[in-house]
Amino acid sequence: GDDGRWSPVKVPGSIVYQTGPIADPHGLIDDILAAAVTAELPVEAAHTEYDVPQLEFALEYGPALGHVDEIVVFKLMAQEIARTKGIHLTFLGKPFSDLGGSGLHVNLSMRDSSGANVFDGPGLDYGLSDTARWVIGGLLAHHEALSAIDAENEAVA
Repeated sequence: GDDGRWSPVKVPGSIVYQTGPIADPHGLIDDILAAAVTAELPVEAAHTEYDVPQLEFALEYGPALGHVDEIVVFKLMAQEIARTKGIHLTFLGKPFSDLGGSGLHVNLSMRDSSGANVFDGPGLDYGLSDTARWVIGGLLAHHEALSAIDAENEAVA
């Protein structure tokens, strides 16, 4: 902004699940997607979200260890592309207290050595196996520590 503080990019609100010049006047989504293709980063989808100016990028699933590296590289690449446009791109969940926030989605799947889904169970208990219930219990038991994964440690000046 004119006062030296960060301010959101000016776009119309409530343009959700869109791309193009109305929702993304700087062409940031297109540039990030083009760079992701060049870098062979597995982006599955990209679009605007509910509040001004939220973007969502969904990366394809993959083995956890290698995929985490791809996510970190993608985030750094996206931020560098934004900087070339004079935009500070943050992955903070809620960088502005007066605007809506964003979330992080992490989908988990596990397969045994034969390739069977270990979360799938009998029709009872919502079709969840004991392993699935134990994983859910572990996530609930450790939710405070796990917030370190989805709570960005980035300062906005």
